[in-house]
Amino acid sequence: MAKTTKTISFDDERDAALLAWLDGQANASQAVRDALQAAMAGTHEVTLADVYEAVRGVEQVLREGGAREGTARRARTGDAAGTAAAAVNLSQLGL
Repeated sequence: MAKTTKTISFDDERDAALLAWLDGQANASQAVRDALQAAMAGTHEVTLADVYEAVRGVEQVLREGGAREGTARRARTGDAAGTAAAAVNLSQLGL
């Protein structure tokens, strides 16, 4: 089987979530292939982890974008108490 290598570049700040996801994969090449094929086929299912990551991204934007002081202060403190446990409970429901 012939092998083709493709090189892509990431911005450390803008693509931090992508880089973290790639670093967490046991086989980054296979994970990228799977993600690209799912995107092309339109079969990507949104998971609770996807939603959580999106929310964290919004928090980051709020922190960097001069959100109202109360919102920014809450964002700096991280997750609300019990958030991780709630995410586990929701994921066990199979939604």
